[in-house]
Amino acid sequence: MILAAGLVGCNDGARLAQLSAAAADRQAAQNAEIARVAEQAARGAKQLVAADAAARRDMIQLQGALQAERQSLAAGWQYLETERRRLAAQRRTDAALAVAVRGLALFAVAGLALAVAWLALRGAASDGAAAAAWDLLADELSARPANALGAARSELPAGPPQLPASPPSPSPLLTENVP
Repeated sequence: MILAAGLVGCNDGARLAQLSAAAADRQAAQNAEIARVAEQAARGAKQLVAADAAARRDMIQLQGALQAERQSLAAGWQYLETERRRLAAQRRTDAALAVAVRGLALFAVAGLALAVAWLALRGAASDGAAAAAWDLLADELSARPANALGAARSELPAGPPQLPASPPSPSPLLTENVP
């Protein structure tokens, strides 16, 4: 029996050795698979980090370009605003000069009129006949107001103009060639 028990025990040992070897092989296969998956994950993480770094570089470059564009636009707006202010100041100056020139021209015309009147009065004071003519002219102008055409208002016909009762006959030159 001891012999039988030993034989049975040996079979169990061989079987146990086989099971142990199969488990070790499975464990080795699982470890190899885990190592392969870990290696793929590490490669994927490296690629992800590299893609993230490239995206950040691109974003920084785009932000720099955007900032440069903003500065260019700001400089353009500043130039336009300066030019607008300069033109507005020039328009104000031109308008003020135009008013001043008009006023000066009116002052000159009034001065010339006063000078002519003074010369006329000075000449009239030395010459009695001329003074009488000026007085007569002043009385005539103040006695009857004149219209824009220079005719006295009293000489204008009263009411609207009268139209002829019948239309005028056509010219013989116009009627001769009519068929």
